[in-house]
Amino acid sequence: MNEDTPRSAWSAGLRYGSDFFAGVLVGTVLGFGADALFSSAPIGLIAGMFLGFAAGTLNVVRTAQELNAQTGDDTSTSMQDENRDR
Repeated sequence: MNEDTPRSAWSAGLRYGSDFFAGVLVGTVLGFGADALFSSAPIGLIAGMFLGFAAGTLNVVRTAQELNAQTGDDTSTSMQDENRDR
């Protein structure tokens, strides 16, 4: 995609969803593997899912910051400035 072409909301949403799903999937697979390796039935799977959820959320936040930086629409700093002025 050309740098000058704006991203559609669908493409941004799909990217957020795939980033989140990938984090949860990788965490779950690693947790399942830890369960098989250490014979610790659901503990590794549950821990892997929670870590995957955290990693997926972090991926979405990073992607949102990256897309905001590309479009030049950084409202987070202006919101912080407004809150500081109060």
